[in-house]
Amino acid sequence: MSNPRKPISRQLAEGDPGHRGKKKLRAQARPKPTAPFDLASAGTHLSPKAREIFHLAVAELSEMHVLVQPDWMIMVAMANSYADASEAREEAARLRETGKRTRDVLQAIARAEKREDRKLALFLRCSDRLGLSPRSRENLTVEPQRDGMAELMKLLSQPRVKRTGPIPSPSDMKDPVQ
Repeated sequence: MSNPRKPISRQLAEGDPGHRGKKKLRAQARPKPTAPFDLASAGTHLSPKAREIFHLAVAELSEMHVLVQPDWMIMVAMANSYADASEAREEAARLRETGKRTRDVLQAIARAEKREDRKLALFLRCSDRLGLSPRSRENLTVEPQRDGMAELMKLLSQPRVKRTGPIPSPSDMKDPVQ
């Protein structure tokens, strides 16, 4: 029976004992590129409730120009947690409506309420991270997007100002080092 294969990092550290070629080993050690995140289908795998919350939050954050690509994972977690919390709330309400007061029903209500609390806490943490709560908006500053080309064109379209005095020669200018 043969020995288990050494990890690539160890092979590189030992200096290519198998004479495979360091370039080949380095190429194997490099991480493989992953597929880019598809923004168009970001909310399609969510439940209908979660998708509604997701699109509302995306609309709000896109308007503020705060949302960037890594935030999409937080957005999905936020939408799922709120949808799960509302489902737990509905389950607890449905169990209360039955009118039964057995131990099993009371325990099921307590489990549903606890699940709702956990999911709402996760929702609040995600919304704080994205700047959707009033507390987190204190730390958030939103600046209007500036159009660099418009500013440049405005500067270039101004009329030139004629100089009134003689143009200084380079020898007349003072050296800032002295």
